[in-house]
Amino acid sequence: MSVKPVSTEAIVAALSYASRYCEKPFEPPYPIQTDLMLWWTEHLLRCHLESYDTEYPDHNVEPVDEQVTWYLPPRFVMDETYLKQNHIHMRTIKLVQWVDYQCCDMVDWEEQPGASLLRTITKKAMSKLPQYEHLPWGYAIEEKKMIDFWLTFNTQERLLKLAQQLNQPVEDVHLEIVHRGIILKEEELNDPTT
Repeated sequence: MSVKPVSTEAIVAALSYASRYCEKPFEPPYPIQTDLMLWWTEHLLRCHLESYDTEYPDHNVEPVDEQVTWYLPPRFVMDETYLKQNHIHMRTIKLVQWVDYQCCDMVDWEEQPGASLLRTITKKAMSKLPQYEHLPWGYAIEEKKMIDFWLTFNTQERLLKLAQQLNQPVEDVHLEIVHRGIILKEEELNDPTT
């Protein structure tokens, strides 16, 4: 495993998402004397640097406290540019998973409040994805039947039979099939011989 450097900007982008989309502010595990988002930025940066030190003990850099001071912005400013990007929820999932991965070599990472915070942000971003609420929970027998039907009948018939079997509109079934990586081309939908 290798640990790559995480910029303060990456951490601020993840925290900007949390600040905008998560219902309540994330309270640290003990009282703090500084801005909440600044505290989280420092905490995650510290975890990352300790993870880096664990992975590369001989890299001869200054102690973590001095590195944090050097990297840390004077105050937290929400990253509005990041929040306006297309596919912000999907981008945040990838960003947060990447930051989590870059921190996980820290000896007690799983017990750190930052680990819990990143997982909470991931769950929130996942719940904001289009169609997330409409997808079935788990891997049900109905899903297997849906895929089996898909493999058995021709394209238009498959789609209609799946929609009837699942008692869902054809458009929703098509979206679920596309979501699962079985891509139905538009011309296949319109061509009765496919």
